[in-house]
Amino acid sequence: MKPKIAVDIDDVISDSTETIRLVVNNHLGIDLQPDDYRSVEADYWGYYEAVWQSKNVNVDYQEIEERLISKTNNHENMPLLAGAEFALGELSKKYSLILVTSRKQEKFQKSTDAWVRSNLPNLDLEVYFAGHKKDKSKGELCRDLDTKYLIDDNPVHCESAIKNGVNAILFGNYGWNKTAPTGVIRCESWPDVVDLLVNERAE
Repeated sequence: MKPKIAVDIDDVISDSTETIRLVVNNHLGIDLQPDDYRSVEADYWGYYEAVWQSKNVNVDYQEIEERLISKTNNHENMPLLAGAEFALGELSKKYSLILVTSRKQEKFQKSTDAWVRSNLPNLDLEVYFAGHKKDKSKGELCRDLDTKYLIDDNPVHCESAIKNGVNAILFGNYGWNKTAPTGVIRCESWPDVVDLLVNERAE
């Protein structure tokens, strides 16, 4: 049986922050750049608000969230992050892959499933929803599913994985994950992930 890897969606597989950037720019007629959403160091939760505050931009995240759903046709037009599709295909040859996301709200679940089917049609990926508010944490879910690795951009989820005996890969180079919990493996790109996991699997 193949060892199992759990993969986050937002800013790991999908280029979610870039979509938010474009929606906000279009909505407010401003010109924030991609680096504006990486250079500010702040906590994961409330990160966008911290970026907007640093740029003196007055915007309601709830309104943006509603516009995002409409703008992206239920998330289906949200782009894949560079290298994600190829990397998942490579990893699927040696690992069993599942997706674990904090999009727990019911209004997001159908659109998330549709996004996965639309953007990754060649992969059979089951989606699990966890780690939101008082629900089971991602680490607990990964433990219960006998997952060997969690790949996530959120340091808190990575830390919960480690606490539950699951290896954690902190993905990307974002303003919200400059500091990594003890024991976390850092990979800034999908080629880094493939190299790490293929090499680890071969040992």
